[in-house]
Amino acid sequence: MGALTGRKILVTRAKNQAGSFSYKVRQAGGTPIEVPLLHFALRDNQENKRYVEQLHEYAWIFFTSSNGVKFFFELWGEKAPWPTNLKVGAVGEKTEKMLNNYGVRADFVPSTYTAEVMADEFLGTFHDPGPTLLVRGNLSRDVLPEALKGHVFFQSMTVYDTLLTKDHRPLTETLEHIPFDAYTFTSPSTVEAFIRLSHTHKDFKTFLSVPCVCIGPTTEKKAKQEGFLNVLMPEGHYTTEGMTELMESYFSEKG
Repeated sequence: MGALTGRKILVTRAKNQAGSFSYKVRQAGGTPIEVPLLHFALRDNQENKRYVEQLHEYAWIFFTSSNGVKFFFELWGEKAPWPTNLKVGAVGEKTEKMLNNYGVRADFVPSTYTAEVMADEFLGTFHDPGPTLLVRGNLSRDVLPEALKGHVFFQSMTVYDTLLTKDHRPLTETLEHIPFDAYTFTSPSTVEAFIRLSHTHKDFKTFLSVPCVCIGPTTEKKAKQEGFLNVLMPEGHYTTEGMTELMESYFSEKG
């Protein structure tokens, strides 16, 4: 029996990302219940088409999420061979794996999966990197652009939009009928969507006392700001594996 046996876990990731997390929860014995609070949409505009056409003019391209990779290559299509002199940065393991799926190898991955560390290590290693393209989502934090300002000539390309679910019923009806042992949040946006969809519910205060497991520091900070009373975060590895391991140890101790 896994440490999560009998535990019901709310998975709030977007539909196309929830499956692998739910699988990990099931492997640990838990019951994942998926209520996607976000969805993603490609930003297919003239500006992005221009970035794609001029890719050969950049020395570096940076991907700060696996979604960024997926949507960038949707725009790229099979338009041209990948520029051979273009170096590639990836914020972490998942983003790097996604690049590999498209036959692209990362030349730089930071030791910790945060934009702060990425900027420090990148600037410490490559002193004059040349023109750089940052591939982002509309809700990406500004840490990386802020850190690169004044050191590197770069441009930002927003390849996708993160949209919050508007219909509150799937979430509030699920919360009403299922006694959850933990909620999981993999971005500040999932926390924001949860609060926005459930804050008028009569049991809202009860929802806030359920253990809430956050993937990393920015999500943790958002959950605390929004009033969650029992916020947990994995140490070091800000991944869904880290979140699952944390829940296993948390519930093992609770018995």
